[in-house]
Amino acid sequence: MAPIRPKRLSPPAQPETTAWPLSTATTLGASAKTSEQHAPSQFDGKIFGAHGRVYDSHTPLNDVPGTRPQPGTQPPRGMEEHYGREGKMFFVNGVQNLPEDLLASVQALADRTGSEVVGIYNAADPHAGDRERVFDDKLGMAGTPATHTLAKGIYAELEGGRSPHLVAHGQGVNITSNALTAVRQQLIREGRSPAEAEKALSSIKVETYGSTAKRFPDGPKYLHYMNLSDFIAADVGGPHHLFGHAGRGARLHTFDSGWPLISHGFANPYLTERTPFDPAYSAPER
Repeated sequence: MAPIRPKRLSPPAQPETTAWPLSTATTLGASAKTSEQHAPSQFDGKIFGAHGRVYDSHTPLNDVPGTRPQPGTQPPRGMEEHYGREGKMFFVNGVQNLPEDLLASVQALADRTGSEVVGIYNAADPHAGDRERVFDDKLGMAGTPATHTLAKGIYAELEGGRSPHLVAHGQGVNITSNALTAVRQQLIREGRSPAEAEKALSSIKVETYGSTAKRFPDGPKYLHYMNLSDFIAADVGGPHHLFGHAGRGARLHTFDSGWPLISHGFANPYLTERTPFDPAYSAPER
């Protein structure tokens, strides 16, 4: 595709170089693991790179060094051919995740795929007064800081001639869907037809896990993973919903694992079902 010439995006700001602490006690004044601790909103929409380093939301995603597999990590059995060959990935977490939860998910994804992974932090927490914001993002309304960060990042990736690979879990899928929609709308505002905008998005790969989003813009290649025991995702529909739109050509991988209240986790059970994108996208749905 021809490079996309940005018209409305501001130049990237100087990246922050603050490392996220192993314990958030000194930053937030309380243990990160207590039930009273909520997701710290000051990191909402920030970009997390290797070693927990935090970058400003304007930093181009491709410029952020990502987390890599831990030393000695072995490829999953049968996936050796694709291990470490799927390119850089960008991950968005779901609700009620602390920054260290994001980092744990990013590390798990890197270990599973062999890829370099950059995280975009979603601080949404419905138990901390964020119910309205989560609902707005689900409806594709104003959007969260993470939505804006990801939209700018996707746009810059396409403008640079790259093919971003997006991975999202839970409500992070709503953020991803809304960011893709925002990029599509921007392309149309710049004079492209809907068909041309769809073609411009066609190089993007998207993996969703336990999606709480129902609708996705056409263009990207979608691979949706859905645990039939995941009542959190099932309660709000997901791309398989009667009134949903999974994206033209999307593939849906369903499985049944775990108990209802412990079946929504990203690293387990969802990531254990993950297979390399290209063969999974080409295989029959299951």
